[in-house]
Amino acid sequence: MMDFWKTVLYIICIISFIAVLIIFVIFGAYEFFVGPEKAKRFLNSLPFSISYKGVLIIGILFIILLTASYILLKKIYGLM
Repeated sequence: MMDFWKTVLYIICIISFIAVLIIFVIFGAYEFFVGPEKAKRFLNSLPFSISYKGVLIIGILFIILLTASYILLKKIYGLM
């Protein structure tokens, strides 16, 4: 059972790291190169319309999730 939770925490760490990477790094680079106006149009063209503030909030939530899962792995399993 402990291996199950360890695997779940690892998966949460990986998914949240990838989400933070996509949200902040890739979208930030896209916005830097094409400009904020095209980035806003890109966000509005998504099937789920989202604003800059929404992207920021989602990114911060994933950072919190990444930090919490890392701390749990470190404290409970002494890993990483």
